[in-house]
Amino acid sequence: MKNHRLARLISILFLCSILGKQRLLAGDLPLILHIEPMHYDAKVGDKVVWYVTASGAGPLEFSWEHNGFEVKGAHSKSLVIAAVKKSDKGTYLCHVKNRFGKIKSAPLQLTVNASTSMSLKSIPRKQPVSGFGGIR
Repeated sequence: MKNHRLARLISILFLCSILGKQRLLAGDLPLILHIEPMHYDAKVGDKVVWYVTASGAGPLEFSWEHNGFEVKGAHSKSLVIAAVKKSDKGTYLCHVKNRFGKIKSAPLQLTVNASTSMSLKSIPRKQPVSGFGGIR
């Protein structure tokens, strides 16, 4: 990771020298600073929110992907899943883009567990049923 960042910085400095820029502005590239949390362990029906803090020369454009496919309509700093479904489990990425390039976040994981809703269990035939005076 450090080698990649160093190579990118050297490339930017080289490009700036060719273009005659005297200084490199800190905001010339989009940079994802923080996404929280990196992993969600949610139940069916839970609300999940990822928020990205990014900086760079504007305008910044955001997009999100889920298991390698674009999340339709997700073009903001946050991704909200109002009510998690089992099909929402998997890996999410945030892409940030400006006129200088595009970078993506580290993978964000969503694990979806079964709902905690109450389920009825069948009662064996020859056992007393509580609340009914032990009728068999």
